Amino acid sequence: MLDIIQAVMASREQPVKELDSELIGKEISAVVYGWHVDPSVSDPAQAVTYLADAVGKTPAAMGASSFSYGDWANAFFMPKPCMLRYDGTVAYYLDPNDYTKKEDGTASDVANANFAGNAMMEWPLIWYKFEAGEADGEGSFYCSNKQVDSSYKCWCNYDVNNNIIPHFYTAIYNGTGTSKLRSLSGVRLTPSNGNGMTTILEDMSRASANNTQADIPEWTIHTWCDRSLINALIVLMTKTLDSQSSIGKGISSGGQSAKENYVTGSLNNKGLFNGDVSGESTAVKVFGMENWWGCVWTRVAGLNTTEESGKCLYKLTIGTIDGSTAEGYNTTGDGYIKTNILTTDNLNYSQIKKMSYGKHGMLPISADAIGPDASISGWYSDGFFNPPVASHAMFGGSASQSSSHVGCFDLSIGAGAGFKAWYMSTSLSCK
Repeated sequence: MLDIIQAVMASREQPVKELDSELIGKEISAVVYGWHVDPSVSDPAQAVTYLADAVGKTPAAMGASSFSYGDWANAFFMPKPCMLRYDGTVAYYLDPNDYTKKEDGTASDVANANFAGNAMMEWPLIWYKFEAGEADGEGSFYCSNKQVDSSYKCWCNYDVNNNIIPHFYTAIYNGTGTSKLRSLSGVRLTPSNGNGMTTILEDMSRASANNTQADIPEWTIHTWCDRSLINALIVLMTKTLDSQSSIGKGISSGGQSAKENYVTGSLNNKGLFNGDVSGESTAVKVFGMENWWGCVWTRVAGLNTTEESGKCLYKLTIGTIDGSTAEGYNTTGDGYIKTNILTTDNLNYSQIKKMSYGKHGMLPISADAIGPDASISGWYSDGFFNPPVASHAMFGGSASQSSSHVGCFDLSIGAGAGFKAWYMSTSLSCK
């Protein structure tokens, strides 16, 4: 591992040109952050070791009443809240401590259904890689503000035409809207408002209704590529595999009424991170986004299984630059990249113990069967549900589960394309 770290650090001496227009022609030095997971260590905090420029940094954590960024407040990957027009341009940025206001203090449109766009988080260009270690379940993650070498990719920053773009966007709020999927404040998460009781095909159709040109699918539902990267950044900031203990348990009790009583924007004045590490009724906010886990399962595009093999198929970009052959996302996995990961041998209602690391991101390869009501602790501290059906992936868990089964890695690949329920929905993505 020392050889790997030394090679990464040595490569930082090479400058690169950033894509942002204001930096074109200016050279920047690489910042490289990394972490390593030892699968033989069950303690979720002790299993994580910082690598490269992350060494010596103080992790972030949620306290009794406020969030401490540790040494990560000004990290290059930190996103910015904004109002994004349907055409993919930023109308203006929001006050990160009060989304009801613009940066200049005037009133924003986060709750304005007539605004021609959505409330989104703007992410910068992020180069990253997941690497498998020698032991089963061992792995590392690195991210940088530049392409350190050819092993670093920026999968989240590709548009439909396979061009690298300086920003990608994720939704601030859970998806609502019956004919067009929106990210807006002040909306209750009920089926009548477009959250729950929809199929993934309906979700995809509503998301695509945001596009200004039918042949340019900039808007889609939440993607596996974005989810994988952001979950890794959560581990980087908190230096633990247990998101519940570091940020919060999320809305993980109360069932359907708790979910449908939740109103988007309830955390507008809570900064970019918020949670409760002891209770099960407070929503989490991660990187400016509400309910990254808990409250309602979030469907993702780009991660499927097939009934025949139960194995994972994935796709990282809208186009085919990732090596897939499918243009856009689908519910069958046709044209996706095949793997040998996530077989049905992993059993239903399991605790994730080991992950497979690689181009696909990080996905469970070992899990202990525990039952739907059993407590989860240690290792990744999240649950895994994978019955033998052709399915798409959902993350985060819902208000119908205990906090032991809710977290950033909590994964269900147990619902076919035609299945619908009150506890499953999605959110928006724009590239």
